[in-house]
Amino acid sequence: MWSTAYLLGKETSIKMNDFVTIPITLLMVMTGIYRILISKDKKSRNTWILFSIFAMSWSIAEHIWSLDELILDVKPFPSFADIGYLVGTIILPAFFIMLLLPFKKFISKQFVTISVLIGLSIVIFATYLSWPIIANNFGEFLLSIYPILDGVVLMPAFIIIILGIKKKMNFSSSLLCFAMISIAIGDILFQITTTNGTYYSGSLSDLFFILGYTLFVFGAYNVNSSGIMQNISVRDI
Repeated sequence: MWSTAYLLGKETSIKMNDFVTIPITLLMVMTGIYRILISKDKKSRNTWILFSIFAMSWSIAEHIWSLDELILDVKPFPSFADIGYLVGTIILPAFFIMLLLPFKKFISKQFVTISVLIGLSIVIFATYLSWPIIANNFGEFLLSIYPILDGVVLMPAFIIIILGIKKKMNFSSSLLCFAMISIAIGDILFQITTTNGTYYSGSLSDLFFILGYTLFVFGAYNVNSSGIMQNISVRDI
């Protein structure tokens, strides 16, 4: 869908992007609520409450973005949509940490060090890209802060990928982390293209946002922490 719209031109890409991101983010919200309903303990329920708040924040942000762009015909960035994006991004590290808690006995200092170094590298790279930007208004500040926040979110997220490689967590958990990686790539591309004046909704950066939303839906729906813990317990016995 993205490729077809992109080839048809800018106007088609803008409409496609706005009409696709809304149902995908609503699916994220529905998936989070579904996970809350099937949670069997308080910790798991709290984990998915955090995910649901994050999903609702980004879904509201996408609705505001589309309303500004398609109906009100005003510039969607910066706008009130950024409040939703920021709230959701700030919640994500807590969600990933909560997701890791049942597996803390498998997390070594080496895993933490690797994940922090990778996340810190992304923060440094994002800061380097932001250096030419003179942050004299809110829009330029947001262009700088989003990729930096992504690097912070990816610090606990990369631990999940490592545990997935070590087969301590299932593959669906890793999908949540790959979703965040895709979002981080999208934010970096958004920063670059907005700075040089080539960004528009439905351009390359939005492909990574759509991919990230989709991976969040599949990852959250399929992750099964309780089943993994049962398998680990049997193996340990």
